[in-house]
This record gives sequence, C-alpha cells and structure tokens, in this order.
Amino acid sequence: MFNFNESGAGATRYVIAKINASWVKMKFMKRFILMLMSVVFITGASAQTNVAPVFPKTIQVTGIAEITVVPDEIHVIVTLQEYEKKGKGKVEIATIRNNFLTSVRKIGLADSSIKILSLNGNTGIQWWRKKQQKDEMYASVVYEIIFNNAQKIDELINLLDDEATQNFAVSQTTHSNLLVIQRQLRIDALKAAKAKAIYLADAISEKIGSAISITETNYPQMFDNLKMYANTMSVARDQADGLAVPEFKKLMLKSEMNVTFELK
Repeated sequence: MFNFNESGAGATRYVIAKINASWVKMKFMKRFILMLMSVVFITGASAQTNVAPVFPKTIQVTGIAEITVVPDEIHVIVTLQEYEKKGKGKVEIATIRNNFLTSVRKIGLADSSIKILSLNGNTGIQWWRKKQQKDEMYASVVYEIIFNNAQKIDELINLLDDEATQNFAVSQTTHSNLLVIQRQLRIDALKAAKAKAIYLADAISEKIGSAISITETNYPQMFDNLKMYANTMSVARDQADGLAVPEFKKLMLKSEMNVTFELK
C-alpha cells in the first residue's frame, strides 16, 4: 500500500539535495569567474606596463668651426738684478729699474702695459744671516710687459742692459678680442651642425625639426708660444748677423658643437 507521508518526505529531501547541489555549483562558478576576471585584469595590466615607450626619431650631428689669428698680445717676463760693475762697484736696483722703464717708454709702450711680478733679494741667504756673510745681497725685480707685435720686442732688446738682464722670455701669446672670436666660432659651429643635419636628413627623405639638445666639446686653446727671445744675447747675435727676426706663430682657435635634432 502506498505511503504518502514517506513518499512526500523522500521527494522533499530529493528537492532539497538538488537545491543544495545547485547552490554549491553556483558558488563554485562564481568564485571561478572572479578568479578568471582577476587573472585577466592582472595580465592586461602587465601587458600595458611592458609596452615599450615611443621615442621621437632624432639625428645627432657635430659642427666644427676653426680660425687662425695673429696674436696681438705678447706677454714677456723680464728679470733684472743688481750686479758689480768693474771699477764702479755695485749698480743698485733703483738705477737699473729707472733705466729699464726709461727704455720701455722710449719705444712707445704705455705704463699700463708694464707690471711688477716680484721684487726681492736673490742670494738664497736668509735675511737674519746676511749680516754675518761677506757676500753682498743682490736685489732683483721681475716685470711682465705686454707687447702688440714682435718689432717692439726687438726695439726693447736693443736698449736693455745685458749685465742686469737675467731672463727675457715669452710667457704667453693671445689676442685682445679672444672672447669675441670664440663666441663667433660657437655660432658658426652651430650653423655648420644644422646645415649638416639638413642634408643628411634630406638624403633619407626626412626633415629636421627643433633642436633637442646642444652640447659643446671643450678644447684647450693651445697657444704655441715661441720662446725665440729666451735670452737677449741670442737675439742680439741674430740682429748683428743680419738675420730676419721670426714672427710669432698664428693662434689656432676651434669650436665643436654636438646637436640633436628631431626628425619630422
């Protein structure tokens, strides 16, 4: 005989079991979908992070400008020292200085072109011991003179006291408008760099745009000083023998600019 209560209870348990199974399955699917979405999101973010940045196309060129100039500032160091003149005793430094300055003015040099570098005794004996020595202490003076040409140097050499002159040497040659010349060289080097970039870009059917960077290569200005006047005697002999006095070597000035242009 059919028992309705038992059949109904079994059916209820069956339905409940099916509902529980469906709920568990939906919960699992929900978690799975959330995990899948997380993986997709992380992968997408990582892919975006690893995208290489796009840089503009550029061209880097170097422009060079050079010039040679005749030096118009010739720095000469002259050392004068007291000495013993036979039969007359010591020639004092004051007399030597006055005679020297008179000679400098005689060849037409202004006082502003002369300066004293040092003025001292030159025996190597300490001042507190000099009174215990029989040797006389000879004072000396060092001048720096700025000439604008080699001819003036020759004129002064002919007037120098050879016995008092201990040293006569060229220390530096330069140009009075050096900063102006160097500025123009930089401008010319930049123009050369731009012209170079234009024809190189044109060769590959490109056009240059704005300058992205400009850097300068620093070159030490090598002033080739000719030590032709190392001492007065050698020049005096050259003049006595009728030899031509050599001219100073020209100064080589150079500017190099590195420029990066954008390619359109």
